Amino acid sequence: MTTGFVAILANACLALAFLFAPLFRGGLYVFTVLALGLALGRLARAGKTGWRWPDREERWLGGVFLWAFLTTLPQTVMDWGYSSRALDHGSRFLLAGLLFVVLVSGKVRLKEQWLGLSLLGAGILSGLYALQQFFFQEMTRVAGGISIQSFGDINTILFFLALLVVIFAKGKTWPVLGGGAMSLAFISVILSGLRTNWLALGLTTLVVLGLVFRQLKAPETRRRIGTALLLCLVLAGVIAVVPPFRKVVEARTQAAVSDITTFDPKTGAKTSVGARFLLWEAAYLHWRESPLLGLGFKRRVEVNNRLLEEGEITIQQNPYGTMHNEFLNALSLRGLVGASTILLLYLAPLVFFLRRWKRMDSQTLPAALFGLAVVLAFFFCGFSGEPLYLHLSATFYSLVILATVSVIKQQERETTPELGKAAKV
Repeated sequence: MTTGFVAILANACLALAFLFAPLFRGGLYVFTVLALGLALGRLARAGKTGWRWPDREERWLGGVFLWAFLTTLPQTVMDWGYSSRALDHGSRFLLAGLLFVVLVSGKVRLKEQWLGLSLLGAGILSGLYALQQFFFQEMTRVAGGISIQSFGDINTILFFLALLVVIFAKGKTWPVLGGGAMSLAFISVILSGLRTNWLALGLTTLVVLGLVFRQLKAPETRRRIGTALLLCLVLAGVIAVVPPFRKVVEARTQAAVSDITTFDPKTGAKTSVGARFLLWEAAYLHWRESPLLGLGFKRRVEVNNRLLEEGEITIQQNPYGTMHNEFLNALSLRGLVGASTILLLYLAPLVFFLRRWKRMDSQTLPAALFGLAVVLAFFFCGFSGEPLYLHLSATFYSLVILATVSVIKQQERETTPELGKAAKV
């Protein structure tokens, strides 16, 4: 693998992008663009010497993210002059796909320890910031203060990275650091007030721990799993005992229960929980208007207003802006093409990571489990939210998934050199 000053700078920029992602939205984009520019410069200067042509798996995964960009173009045309969100959203997938192509070229070796440390640091920084907002500025999700994007979807990913660091990392420093990051990321997810993320966090934790227990028999690993599970229980106990934290959970839970039990399709709902039933029905009616390519932002508002006047629906969609379901929202906006693309963005990396999990390779297993956790957490969130609809979450997901794939492929080439030689031009 080729290293060098430019490659080190590219790694540093990517690490900084992950570090600042939960706190500074522009930091994720700016540092990722810098990393891509440096990596392209390194690639151009090296020429064709030692160039690796992406293998079938790499072409497939990179192609899925580039396809995600292409499928936003019809929506961009439909919404030209009305909203730039479609193209802006699609450009995130293009950015991640291009960076992935450069990374698999073999000219820039990813430093997995740097990326791991930056993600742990992101969990710690965002957790401290959430606590500062919560206790000193008295901001809560109930009051609409703490950012959904900063402390919801992203910190769910950071929690699982820290969890796996606690289980697999060697030595004493990394597990301790992972435990701290895990605790703060967990608290950040709770303080976000996002009930969808709470459920996704719990379900994905059970799946990941189950996969680890099934595949590994080493006593040391089982002790680490026990430690991580105990830490999860302690954190849950802290949330249940500390009054400020408990109030957030109680308020959000009671609001959900009340809204569902008192839901009336004729009068609507008080919050977005009950409104989901109406929004999902509206999404189906939107999709029926344009099954293949969807309505786009502008036409969806027009169709929704017409359906409201005709009495087909009983809720105004505009205040929510989305359908509160990743797949139905995609059907509404981008039709079958958009919904199938969302499924591909989940299924393609899921298959890749599951294959690595089955191989039981001790070197690649932690990264494979982390990749599985990322995909599952976002997938579960998608049933009641739209993590891939939000710019920051979509970009973070794409970069983390493709960086994890790059690390795994890199490790495989190093342990099996013939894999790398066969793909060189």
